[in-house]
Amino acid sequence: GLLERIETCLEHSGGEGFVAPFLDLVQAAGADQIMIFAYAGGGATCLLSRNFDEARLGARLASDYLADGFAQDPLHPRILALAPGAAELHRLADHLGAMPPDYRARFFDRPGIRDKSAVLVAGRRLRIAVNFYWRATVPVADALARLLARLALWHFEADPEPGLPAPLSALSTASSPTGAAPMPSWASIRAPPFSRSAARHRVRAWRAPPDRAGGGRRRRS
Repeated sequence: GLLERIETCLEHSGGEGFVAPFLDLVQAAGADQIMIFAYAGGGATCLLSRNFDEARLGARLASDYLADGFAQDPLHPRILALAPGAAELHRLADHLGAMPPDYRARFFDRPGIRDKSAVLVAGRRLRIAVNFYWRATVPVADALARLLARLALWHFEADPEPGLPAPLSALSTASSPTGAAPMPSWASIRAPPFSRSAARHRVRAWRAPPDRAGGGRRRRS
């Protein structure tokens, strides 16, 4: 059940074993896709991206968003202005009027995404947006979405040792978004400039293995 999955995430928070049970929890909660972005200054970093139906789609959408999409995101100014410790939940319908038509076409209409809940949450060092998307499933309950966002923030803000940046987990199950050869299971990415120390270090990014049964969705319980 969900409570057991939440407990597993708490047990692995801040460590390398967090991402897989967290994704299992997100899928069990009803999401068809999840993306987590961190924001600092004028840039954004993808911490996690997974589409549970089409593995390559999540990686491509994350790449497009980081290339130039985040600047068109109606929520971008709100996450930058969020006070530490604060959290906000936003539904797609609340911001359609402020969304450029090409942005909506790229990230919602063409991929077949019908709705979205975004939880913006600011911690001690990170400002992240935890985005839940769905096509035809029951939306993630607001209270559960807030809890999942807090779990993600606690994990990504955990310090493995003093002076090092938070462990960033950028996740994809497909080849790289640029169409190059598939990335190895472990790869390195440059940490965003959340602090001077973070800019001088590299962190590991974990890529989940493909589903064993042909890459399809797992049954929810």
